[in-house]
Amino acid sequence: MKNTLVLFSLIFLCANVSVAQKLGHSSLSPYAGSTDQGSHIIFQNVGETYTTQADLDDVILYEGLLNNISNDLFATFFIHVRYFFDGNQNGLKDGDDYYLPMGAFAVGDEVFLNHEKQGVNLIAGEGMYTVDFVEIGTENLLLTNDASHTFELDAANSFRVVEFGLYVEQLQTELDINFISDPFRCGFPIEARMCVTNLGFLPESGTAWIDIDDRIDGIYFVQEPDHIIDDTHVGFDFDLAPQEKLTINYGLTVPLINTPDQLGEIYTTKGFTDTDLGRTAYCFEQELRCAYDPNDKLVNPNRPDSLGLMDQPITYTLRFQNTGNDYALNVEVRDTLSEYLNPNSFRLIDTSHPDELSVVFDPDDNYIVNFKFDNIYLPDSTTNEPGSNGFIMYQISALEGTPFNTEINNTGHIYFDFNPAIVTNTTSTTLVDSFPIINSVNDFEFEEEILVFPNPTKGLVQFDKEVDLVHVRDMYGRIVSTGLRTNKMDITSLPAATYFLEIYIEESKIIEKIILMD
Repeated sequence: MKNTLVLFSLIFLCANVSVAQKLGHSSLSPYAGSTDQGSHIIFQNVGETYTTQADLDDVILYEGLLNNISNDLFATFFIHVRYFFDGNQNGLKDGDDYYLPMGAFAVGDEVFLNHEKQGVNLIAGEGMYTVDFVEIGTENLLLTNDASHTFELDAANSFRVVEFGLYVEQLQTELDINFISDPFRCGFPIEARMCVTNLGFLPESGTAWIDIDDRIDGIYFVQEPDHIIDDTHVGFDFDLAPQEKLTINYGLTVPLINTPDQLGEIYTTKGFTDTDLGRTAYCFEQELRCAYDPNDKLVNPNRPDSLGLMDQPITYTLRFQNTGNDYALNVEVRDTLSEYLNPNSFRLIDTSHPDELSVVFDPDDNYIVNFKFDNIYLPDSTTNEPGSNGFIMYQISALEGTPFNTEINNTGHIYFDFNPAIVTNTTSTTLVDSFPIINSVNDFEFEEEILVFPNPTKGLVQFDKEVDLVHVRDMYGRIVSTGLRTNKMDITSLPAATYFLEIYIEESKIIEKIILMD
């Protein structure tokens, strides 16, 4: 008989999950746990005093008043799979090695994706198991230990940890920027976030900037910015370890429309990271919508011509919302990848419900990805409109050798409990070697066309073309100097520090950081 595996995260949010009991104040918690890599504590009952304790190697299991109910639902056999960066390539986690939120593995016919540093825990049954390394999500990384582990779980050996070591020959820094937001509906307050991920294997520090379309009002940031240029342009300092992610949460109110021709207008938010190695930029475009499909799929690049660069990954975002009249216990998002995409380059970027998410690839077809939110208890929009929303964002690259002008189409299917699938819109991306040149001052790439030099400077800053207006702002966003219709600025009278040049050319605004030395 085939062994049954149940996936669950080591961290659970149980506060909103309760079952009314006739025993007064008691409540039944599915599971809880710790992030301690050496000891995981699992509670079965949060409503009464603990009565028994069972030590299972790395797991401590507490059983309370309701253990006679819980034991029918709870297994005592576990498989825990983790990935670590193996700096000295000895196959063992030691020294400065650290756990990685990446990797995939197969147990029997099922392929599981790891997206947390603490790894993946499987509830198993008694019997023989084989855990095999799978290359999905570890493109260009080398495995430093055994690719397959076979073992038996029984009463004497109820818990097994499998750790795969990964190594990259060339250590480098690579920052990646992505955005996600609620549907951009006119007049509605929405929440959004910017994710900056260190995809490299060296630490990186710098400043992450958000420049929101200046037509938008009602902007607030959950975290206090470290730098403020103006109401729509702020910066956050960061220090990211390898594979670590910075999430900046903010909210805004979507503008209303006054005339029908405003429907479909594009609002642009720009993201930047400034480090010692230079600048990484990202352009997030949203279409103004006054009627919307709550379950949709987005793609980036999101250009009017639907073009994407062959050597750049495609970012997909699937959003879902429970617009029914009761909560959804389970939500599953099923996505079928194009045959021209490389499953081994798959990388989960962000999700609204990380503690409930498991990512499982179809055992018969690795181009079918199942995002499972078990026990998500997603409320309906009439009960809790903000809480009724969820999303998944991931990146994937084209297969090497894919011809130019290949069209990549993608459609998602969303399942709420036992209801029929909700089919999203279909996105389309045509792969090219370069974007066509657009001679427009509003084009995002225009920022790269103005040259500010020298930088650092001792006082005289020059531009390679005349600008209409330039404001010099200090680190607190205050204007300390201004120039009109000029190709240079003299800031020798200012104290040595870091400043920001707010440059205007026709309808474009450009921000450049400048360092003034003694």
